[in-house]
Amino acid sequence: MKRLFLILCLITICKISYADIASVGYVDSVVATKQDTISDIATIRSGAGLGATAVQPTSLSSVATSGSYNDLSNKPALATVATSGSYNDLSNKPTIPSLPTGPSDGIYKLVWNSNLKQFIFQKESDVLTCSSGTYDIGFDQCIDPTIAGTTYTYDAGAMTWKTVFSYGNVSGVAVCNDTSGSWGVSTTTEQLETGGVMCWCKMTHPAVSLWGFRYAYSSSSDCAYGCADACGDGVRYYADFRSGVFSSVGQ
Repeated sequence: MKRLFLILCLITICKISYADIASVGYVDSVVATKQDTISDIATIRSGAGLGATAVQPTSLSSVATSGSYNDLSNKPALATVATSGSYNDLSNKPTIPSLPTGPSDGIYKLVWNSNLKQFIFQKESDVLTCSSGTYDIGFDQCIDPTIAGTTYTYDAGAMTWKTVFSYGNVSGVAVCNDTSGSWGVSTTTEQLETGGVMCWCKMTHPAVSLWGFRYAYSSSSDCAYGCADACGDGVRYYADFRSGVFSSVGQ
């Protein structure tokens, strides 16, 4: 029917002779050409309809054309500390405890309590007043250096020593260097391990003493091997050496 209608159209309107359209193929090609045109028109109409319903440039938000962070809405809120950098602007800050203070009813000093194994505040009036020749080295009693130790041990590798007394254990360290000294005499100069022949001893428990000179070895290897032994031995057996070490506590 469509083909007949088209043939009549071609003859009456377009003035094309019947002979020109006698070929079916020719009619088909004309129909196909017209059909493409019809399809193009439909597509244009469809596109026009979509264009009419699309978002128009004037309806876009500012950020779509500026690309600026400042044109965004619902931006994340930064905490004040992010820009101030101040500790005071932090939330959930830890509670920092105040420093402990001593009692206020007198003059106190911080001393090591060997029984409690901790430092305590001790009132000046409660501090031991030791008679001449005895020393408060931290055993809650005045220590008489004439009382010899019962045993002693040492560790040559670690350069440590320990002497046992009836009132408690005294321990310390030893070093070998090239600094000479006098037997049983303490020095305020810190003695460092330098591998020499001079043996020095220092008490570290129950209190810290100054360095006391023991004696000189014939070689640095002998000193390294025997210095810790000599320190433990000296503090155990020799009252004058022991007194030199004990008397230097607190100096």
